[in-house]
Amino acid sequence: MIIGPNKLSPISPLAINGSQVQWVDKIKYLGIILSSAKRFTVDFKETRRKFFVSVNTIFSKCKFTSDIVKLELLESQCLPILLYSIECLSLNIVQLKEINSWWNSVYRKIFGYSKWKSVKEVICLLGRLDVLHIVVMRRLKFIKRVSISGNSVMNDLMKYYLHSSELKHLEDQLSLKLGWSPAKITALTYVHFKSMF
Repeated sequence: MIIGPNKLSPISPLAINGSQVQWVDKIKYLGIILSSAKRFTVDFKETRRKFFVSVNTIFSKCKFTSDIVKLELLESQCLPILLYSIECLSLNIVQLKEINSWWNSVYRKIFGYSKWKSVKEVICLLGRLDVLHIVVMRRLKFIKRVSISGNSVMNDLMKYYLHSSELKHLEDQLSLKLGWSPAKITALTYVHFKSMF
């Protein structure tokens, strides 16, 4: 599979020990589907399908359950499907908004909101976060764990990353700092989300 600016160039046949190696457009690696493109791209079609199958299965089994119990079931069984390894991926805002909209559709279905009505306030009043805030919080906590790990290779890589514009942009999104404790990062993520209302 090719990732990079040469994606559109003609591909020469590749062989190892006389056996032809097949060129593909997608590879599944550790549960993530990577796509052949000019830039590193993750395909979320299968994730979306699994997520909605899981959501619909839970809804079909708990029609007469209270709304909060439904939400807690969906948070524990379906939200992890959407958030699997998301802190390790550098997703663009379009992808993040799309994933956020999938999770918002769960709130709409539980609480009877129309397709076009915002559920941010309901999410906030229930003491939860939207996916956009969850992702930034999880990424910062992940980077923090990696930066203090005892792995010398990771420590060397983090020396460069800690001064990158990508990290600065991540911190600026919610006015958070990598140097804060995980508990403070979590608490101030909730504060930032509440301040939007």
